[in-house]
Amino acid sequence: MTEEVIKAVLLLFPGFIAFYFEQALLGANKKRSDLERIIIAVIYNIPAFVITWAILANIFNINIEGLTKFKTQLQSFQFIKDYVLASFISGLLLGFITSLFKRYLYNIVVSLSRKPLGLPEICHSPWDECFVNKEEPIVELTTLNGEKVKGLLREFTFSDDGEKEITVDNFDLVDKWNPYLTKVEKIYFDIKSGTMVKLFDKEEVLQAIKNNN
Repeated sequence: MTEEVIKAVLLLFPGFIAFYFEQALLGANKKRSDLERIIIAVIYNIPAFVITWAILANIFNINIEGLTKFKTQLQSFQFIKDYVLASFISGLLLGFITSLFKRYLYNIVVSLSRKPLGLPEICHSPWDECFVNKEEPIVELTTLNGEKVKGLLREFTFSDDGEKEITVDNFDLVDKWNPYLTKVEKIYFDIKSGTMVKLFDKEEVLQAIKNNN
């Protein structure tokens, strides 16, 4: 019984790697139940296992001729090591591809389809769109009671992680740059909490500082 469970886990291993790597890149959707996560990982396992199969055949020169032989090969410790490595690689590759699709391609296709209908573009999360792929942008956080905090964005959580949280530091440095903070690149506003986050054009600020020195 234990041996069969181990074989089942190894069989599904690449799909779970793909699913959890995707969540690490895009944020974990905490609204999903454990059952939903398992179902998605099992679905991901189909293409992930095919990629694993290809890696084993083309890189490790190991051919899997059906599930019966696969279960027999799992009795070899060397095969298990090669299979786990190939599964890990295929899982990371598939997770990256699905993340790329969800992060960019899906939004592009849907937005282009909405444009002829006169509908506004959409994105997965305005919160994520503001901060992702930006290296320590200059931000000014304004709370509902009017309190302001200005500094460099260090960390932020994805919207799917649940609570939207950010870490800001280098307050004194940004305070020295304050005379150059003239161009607001983007503004995020949370209608529910009333919190506003301004993002300033960091490159323009650094260039202005350089020109005045």
